[in-house]
Amino acid sequence: MPDASMLQSIAEDLVLRDEIIDTLWHDQRISDGLESLAKAGTPSQLSSISQLQAELPLRLEKVKVILKQDPNGKLLKSKAEGLLTAAAKAKAAIQKRNNIQK
Repeated sequence: MPDASMLQSIAEDLVLRDEIIDTLWHDQRISDGLESLAKAGTPSQLSSISQLQAELPLRLEKVKVILKQDPNGKLLKSKAEGLLTAAAKAKAAIQKRNNIQK
């Protein structure tokens, strides 16, 4: 099981720092991070997941014209939807684990 500093590092990886299209092309790190948080995350990582869930759709909205013109636009949108689904699952898993521990 990852220690607290590792979990914090994973949560920090969820912050969208780069251009959203670049982020989606290289989404594996975020995807792996969400999977790790689903397995071992704690309530302290919930805010990072919530931030990703809020920011990703907003950033996609800003580039929707580009995505419509891009031949890979559907793939990138699919990747974003996959990340949002993984985020929801990670959040639910953490909340469930937290409720069981109480």
